[in-house]
Amino acid sequence: MKYYSVTGTDNNSEFYYMNDEFLKHCPKCGLIYNREEATALSVSRFRVKKKHYTLSHCWDGPMIVSERFVAAYVKHGLKGLGFVKIPQSPGFYLLRALNVLRYDYARNPRLFMKDQCEECGQWYEVSLANPPRVVPEDEARMEAGAFYRTDLESGEKVERTPMLLATDPIPRLFRESGIKDVYFDYPEEIG
Repeated sequence: MKYYSVTGTDNNSEFYYMNDEFLKHCPKCGLIYNREEATALSVSRFRVKKKHYTLSHCWDGPMIVSERFVAAYVKHGLKGLGFVKIPQSPGFYLLRALNVLRYDYARNPRLFMKDQCEECGQWYEVSLANPPRVVPEDEARMEAGAFYRTDLESGEKVERTPMLLATDPIPRLFRESGIKDVYFDYPEEIG
């Protein structure tokens, strides 16, 4: 199955990071270990700063989509995503990828992972994760017209972003819908 890495634009926002009362930090390394919970608790407080993007990401990781993205998703009967309304920014949603695939570490010799905490198991930094590769067993179960995310989250210290993936024919369908600011990159083999 042919799949693509899906990206948007930085919306210059923090989704959960400034909501200190929601954050739980590892006592050994200080990294946040409850990102999903903090995201869920912060959705009612978040305001989209840059409202002209169809797909954007916050610097602490979560992805935001506009009504235009949701309309294209529904129109074409696509699968694999959930959308949580952002009350302070009508017409915008927190993007939730429902299908998780295992990242294939062996197929990316450039992958850089630095300083794993012995207590919480998180890495201080994960970089050079592109191009995304999933383990062959998971790749074999991918379906056409579906979105997925990897279990590997890349970033450093605060930001942790899973890699969003889309299968054919999603890039073509989005182009046909006139959406130009959602980017689909085909992962070439690593040399």
